[in-house]
Amino acid sequence: MSYYRYHLFFCINEREDGRPFCAQHGAKEMRDYLKQRVKAAGLSGPGGVRALIAMEG
Repeated sequence: MSYYRYHLFFCINEREDGRPFCAQHGAKEMRDYLKQRVKAAGLSGPGGVRALIAMEG
């Protein structure tokens, strides 16, 4: 069984080569909003929600 009950993945990458990227579509703002809502709902911390950031390598 996983240590966290829920896992959320956010892509917040940025590119400089002209191709579309996650950050230009509100991904960072959505991640920040979700973190606030998770905390307000009492789901943050051990055993709750884990928000992970996926970056393109």
